[in-house]
Amino acid sequence: MSGDEVFITVRPAVAPRELADFYARNHVCSGEDSQERAERVLRHTDLFVVAWRQGRVAGLVRADFDGIDGHICEFCVDRDCQGASDGRAGATIAGDSLGVGRAMGEAALRELLALGAQRITVSPRARLEECFLRSLGFTRRANHRQYRAD
Repeated sequence: MSGDEVFITVRPAVAPRELADFYARNHVCSGEDSQERAERVLRHTDLFVVAWRQGRVAGLVRADFDGIDGHICEFCVDRDCQGASDGRAGATIAGDSLGVGRAMGEAALRELLALGAQRITVSPRARLEECFLRSLGFTRRANHRQYRAD
């Protein structure tokens, strides 16, 4: 068994520290409250799909399901699995050299459809993610706009 093998798990037990470490390595939601933030995320997410590589979190998909719609809230691939060498955060999927993003995305879509999702949405954080999302079957809807309250 190679140390570079990636395992995709659906609804795994993830310790807050494991998630906080992933966030810190990839400059996602890092900071003094990263452990507390990770605990909140784990407690309030309907669906988790996690990629494991070398015994640690290498990617994750967080999704919510309300009985009709599924929404992917977070889609992250470890920068090391993307071939990323620039300073961007791991939440921005620009590359997927190991297929981690694709495998997690396909697993999340299967799970949401099995739950009965009639629509599944995702909001790309950067234009460069759009090509990756289209490869999973997502299309941009011209008549939909996203609003956000901070």
